[in-house]
Amino acid sequence: MVVRVAHTAAAHGEVLTEAITRVIHEASTLPREQLPAFLGGLETARMTARERLLSPPVATVQDTDDRLIDIQEAAQRLGVSFHYLRRHEFPFTRHIGKRVLFSSEGIQKYIRQRRRR
Repeated sequence: MVVRVAHTAAAHGEVLTEAITRVIHEASTLPREQLPAFLGGLETARMTARERLLSPPVATVQDTDDRLIDIQEAAQRLGVSFHYLRRHEFPFTRHIGKRVLFSSEGIQKYIRQRRRR
């Protein structure tokens, strides 16, 4: 079976196709008792990719001089409680693993927009 995956860069597409082909091969050759762990790993990979697709892109250091700050500093800058930030999702919220951080630049932009109203 040949798996074709659309990708912008041909080299990355080839590597991705090879990886998926290897996964399909493993699925068809692993001993039956190892399949639950294999499926668990596939589900983890699927949910990781899904989370990345659904999350706003995280700016890299190359894109901006933005700094990610913790929830206490973000709450102080915004003049709200720690709990309020935890309960609400803002465009400047960044989820990195289990950590919740906030874009310093995004907070400044949010404050400027709120002042214009």
